[in-house]
Amino acid sequence: MRLFPFDSTRVDVSVIFSGTRRKEMLDLEIKPVLTRPNPPNRVKAGHPLQHIEWLCTRHSDDYEMVAVSYALGSHPRPGFFSLPHHTADTRMADLLLSFQIKRTPSFYVAKGIRPLFLVALFGFAVFGLESDDLGTRLSILAALFLTTYAVQWIVIERLPRLPFSTVLDHVAQSVVTALLLMCLVSLASYRLGRDGCDDDGCGFDRKLGERVDAVGAAVVAAFLLLETVAYRIVYSVSRSTKTGWSRPWRKGGYLRNKRFVPYEAYRLVTDEAFVAVNGRSFLGAGARVDDVRAF
Repeated sequence: MRLFPFDSTRVDVSVIFSGTRRKEMLDLEIKPVLTRPNPPNRVKAGHPLQHIEWLCTRHSDDYEMVAVSYALGSHPRPGFFSLPHHTADTRMADLLLSFQIKRTPSFYVAKGIRPLFLVALFGFAVFGLESDDLGTRLSILAALFLTTYAVQWIVIERLPRLPFSTVLDHVAQSVVTALLLMCLVSLASYRLGRDGCDDDGCGFDRKLGERVDAVGAAVVAAFLLLETVAYRIVYSVSRSTKTGWSRPWRKGGYLRNKRFVPYEAYRLVTDEAFVAVNGRSFLGAGARVDDVRAF
């Protein structure tokens, strides 16, 4: 949630086959397989195996199902669980299932982040005014300062109550900081551009004021691009995605994610292309994941 509205998650589920057998079936080995053939009509559609039946919408409110991953795995038999046919090398079969989910940020980008950046861009218009027109500059910046909080109120009712700042909060704080920096640059430009006063009045060095404005505008632009866009959005979101919906199974937070080792894995990507071809109904198999470490 710290990356709201670009947050995502991977929900892992594991089913353990204990290997318990009835007396008349002690000589049989029962294990899960993914080789069930599909009906002829589905085989003609290019899906020879029947792994998963998908009867779901892709979107639910803010959330989007990116993919469903599943695999067969195994793990060593725990010491406390023992059956007559178990040996020291017995491994227990596992069915591993993951739902890879992310939030759809369109509403929050359109109603929150984009307007906030437009407010910041509009703030650069003050540097097009004369340096000695301080009153007009401060009036514009004050109006934009209040606008940033008005934009936040548009989406605040849809936001969860969190004890930490999200990406949306950081963008709003950065825009407010940028407007304050513009205000300080305008004050510095005005004070430095004034000549010493004498009996004939006070003059104003507009060239000096323009140089101060140019340096200040460059600093504010660098702050917005590097701190807000590059770090708070691009870097933070790309880094967290690796621990969100796209993280590998083995990097999950539970002990089972490290102990349950997949040996055959598949992923059903439910993107727009999938929906265009299959709609809400699909009976077949996902794409095989060749490198099980990436499952």
